[in-house]
This record gives sequence, structure tokens and C-alpha cells, in this order.
Amino acid sequence: GSTGHSGTLREQWCHILCSCKDTFRIQIGRLLVHMLSPGLPLEERKKALEFVHEQNHPDILRESLSPGLE
Repeated sequence: GSTGHSGTLREQWCHILCSCKDTFRIQIGRLLVHMLSPGLPLEERKKALEFVHEQNHPDILRESLSPGLE
């Protein structure tokens, strides 16, 4: 019936959202590494660290730079 069908759709939607989350985390990590590159001017590298004023900045770093994401 419809319950099984909606459960399947819900599972598919969860899978899509989880995939997007991983992609987003990977891209944030890549952007952060790029923004901290020694090849960039010091002022630009300082801008990359402005997020440390956020209360959850340790979580942001841990999630975006975790070794499991490449």
C-alpha cells in the first residue's frame, strides 16, 4: 500500500540529503584549505578565519576537515 511506498520515498530522500551533506562538507573543507594557502595574500587568509567567532567553530573545523572526506 501507500505506507510502504512513502517509506521508500522517505528513505530515498534521506539518502539524497545525506549525500548532499557530505558533498557540502567536502567543498567547505576544500575552500578552507584553499583560502589558507600560503600563496594568497595575508589579508585574504585572515578573512578565511573570520568564522572562528562563531560559537560552534570547532564543530565546523572538525566536520569540514575530517580525514574521511576527500
